[in-house]
Amino acid sequence: MPEALVEFGCNDTIWKNLPYGAQRDIERFCRIAGSDEEFVPTKEFPISPMELAQNRVETMIDINRFVVKKNKDEDAPFEDLAWNNGVSSWELSNLADKETAIAKAKADKKERNRLLREAAKKAEEAETKAKSESEADSFQ
Repeated sequence: MPEALVEFGCNDTIWKNLPYGAQRDIERFCRIAGSDEEFVPTKEFPISPMELAQNRVETMIDINRFVVKKNKDEDAPFEDLAWNNGVSSWELSNLADKETAIAKAKADKKERNRLLREAAKKAEEAETKAKSESEADSFQ
């Protein structure tokens, strides 16, 4: 495990529970970030390799919350089936979170529009009342 990942919350236990492809990608990102060249964002690569590594580690840790292994031993080898089931659960959880956020935004918009209609109605009533009072005053 690259030492730079410790600051992102990754430890040996988490590292052992990551798929090999993710480990390979993260190691590559850290190797590229460790080179002497200064990173310059481009259209093709707007994010630095270290940021890519950090994002990948954070995502893997998040997915790992949903992984239920058959073997509860910390030193157990990586389990593809458990990981794939965890990824599916993580995706469903993210989808549910997005749908909840959309529903909340719609409810907030509906409430805001209701309040605007009430305010417009009160303003109209106040204007009508003021107009009728001014007409009554002009007749006297």
